[in-house]
Amino acid sequence: MFRLSKGKAKRNVRREISMLKEKFRAVELTPCYGDADLRKKENDLSQIWTEIYNLQKEIDDFASPFLQAAK
Repeated sequence: MFRLSKGKAKRNVRREISMLKEKFRAVELTPCYGDADLRKKENDLSQIWTEIYNLQKEIDDFASPFLQAAK
């Protein structure tokens, strides 16, 4: 994960979202041949969702001062 900085925030967020989309597609298209494959796929998806949550939290933390200033 990265720390957002004012000038690079939009580009970094787009890059991170693109990376997460690619990871998701790769996991989604991986065939499952048994319980072990299914557990690995579930674990990989869980990890991706955790990364999405962390990115969302980081964006919210970054945007919070701007949203408060706009009030």
